[in-house]
Amino acid sequence: MSRNLLSCRWAITILLKLSESPKRPSELKKEINGISEMILYNRLKILTDIGLIEKNSNNSYPLDVKYKLLDYNFVNDINEILYNLNLPVDRLIDVLSKKWVIDILEVLNNEVAPKEILARINGLKEKVLYERIKELEEIKMIERLVYNTRPITIKYRLTFYGRKALPTLRRVYYIILSK
Repeated sequence: MSRNLLSCRWAITILLKLSESPKRPSELKKEINGISEMILYNRLKILTDIGLIEKNSNNSYPLDVKYKLLDYNFVNDINEILYNLNLPVDRLIDVLSKKWVIDILEVLNNEVAPKEILARINGLKEKVLYERIKELEEIKMIERLVYNTRPITIKYRLTFYGRKALPTLRRVYYIILSK
């Protein structure tokens, strides 16, 4: 099974915790509410394998294992998105991990009408588009523009923070977690 990093709240949360300081697995388990030991070790292994964190061990008795973040800029960018949008990690991941969201955000780099979005993204259904638009508006990633024309014209575009967050979200989206 493989999925992208953006769809795994545990991986993002682990990275955010490791941005504070290197930590032992037991410290991470205490600090991350709801994570099981099996999931924690699985995510630590995956994050180590893809090169986002590093495992350090003293290789002697008593064994002391700590995990350290390797790419602080990456995690700082994620922190900045959460701070700017004033969102908890779970809410951001809940919205952004859904199908079509990154595709929609890419199209909304410019002002675009809903019909244009549907025309540009093959396979996207109108119902799903409007659901995603509503969710993205709620977290302030996109904004609705209403033009007083006959008939009224409605377009959408990325907000300032949406434009600022898009490069980081692209990067997070394309990191694939396997297993």
